Amino acid sequence: MPSRAIWKGVIALGAIRPAVKLHTAVRSRPVSFNMLHDQDMVRLRQQMYCGLENEPVSSEHIVRGYPLEQDEYVILDEGELRALDPPPSRDIDVLDFVPAGSVDGRYMDRTYWLAPDQDRRPLDALIEAMQITSTVAICKWVMRNKSYVGVLGPMWNAASLVTLRAADDVIAASSLFSQSDQLKTSLDKREIQTARYLINTMAGEFDPSQYRDEFQQKLQELIQKKIAGEPMPAGPAPQPAPSPEANLLEQLRKSLQEARQRRGHAPKRARRAG
Repeated sequence: MPSRAIWKGVIALGAIRPAVKLHTAVRSRPVSFNMLHDQDMVRLRQQMYCGLENEPVSSEHIVRGYPLEQDEYVILDEGELRALDPPPSRDIDVLDFVPAGSVDGRYMDRTYWLAPDQDRRPLDALIEAMQITSTVAICKWVMRNKSYVGVLGPMWNAASLVTLRAADDVIAASSLFSQSDQLKTSLDKREIQTARYLINTMAGEFDPSQYRDEFQQKLQELIQKKIAGEPMPAGPAPQPAPSPEANLLEQLRKSLQEARQRRGHAPKRARRAG
C-alpha cells in the first residue's frame, strides 16, 4: 500500500507548473522505551522546575530567552517568533539547473519522492529532460511554516527532492586539521600495491539490503530473550589496540590474508608486493 502524501504543491518553472505530491523516501524505526519508576513501574513525567524556587513551573509561565551574558536574556514571545515564518506557498521555485553530481554529498539531508498529483506528463517531461542533459534543479519552497532549499531531479527512474543543509552547517576539513595533517606521507610502493590487492580482493557491488542496523536488531533479540526468560548474553571482549610501532606493510598483508579467507579465496602462497 503506497504511503500517503505529506505535502502537495507545484513546480514553478515559468508556464510549466507540474502539480506534485511529496512522499517520504526514508524512515527511522528505532526501538523506543518508556521511563518508569522502579518501585511501582509507573511511567514518569517530565516537568520544568525553577532552580531558584525549586518548584514546578506551569506552561503559561514559561517564556523563551536568548542568552546574552550570565543571567541576562532577550525574551521573545510566540507572536514575535511566528512573525518570522515565511509566507505560505505551494510553489517549488526552480532557481537554477546545475550539472548532476555537482552538489557535494555533505549538503544532502533528507530525501523525498515526488509523484504527479494530476496530469503526469509535465513532470515526466521535466525529469526526462534533466536525464538527457545530466542536470538537476536547485529549488526553494515552504513546507509547514519552514523554508527549504533542495535538489530536484531524477533518481532510480523516479523524481526526487532532497533538502540541502545550509552552508554554515557544513564543516570543511581545512578548519579541523593543520596543513601538515593534510599533506600526504611518503609511502613505500609495496605498501601501496598491497593496499591495491586488498581493495581488489574486497571489491563488489553496493547492495543496501546487506547492511542493516545491527544495534536495533540485537536490541529486539535481547527484548525477546528477556520476555522468554532466557539468559542474557555476555558483552563482547575489548579489542586490543594496534601497536603504533607495527609495520604498515605487515598490517596490510595480514588484512589481505584475512580478506581472502572471508571471501573464500583458495589458499595460496603469499606474493610479496613489489
